Amino acid sequence: MPYNPAIHRRRSTRLRQYDYVLPGDYFVTICAHQRQHLFGEIRDEGMVLNDAGRAAQAYGIG
Repeated sequence: MPYNPAIHRRRSTRLRQYDYVLPGDYFVTICAHQRQHLFGEIRDEGMVLNDAGRAAQAYGIG
């Protein structure tokens, strides 16, 4: 379905004054189907990785 502002009402969360072409670190939040924990879970305020999480970390993704 194409973007329709009358229905979707999306707003950008990007900072207007920031140039996102510059190198830097970015925080990405992914919400999976039914909020599944795809890479592990939070325990005692820390991340406990599962096999998929360890694989992502090994490739420098996490």
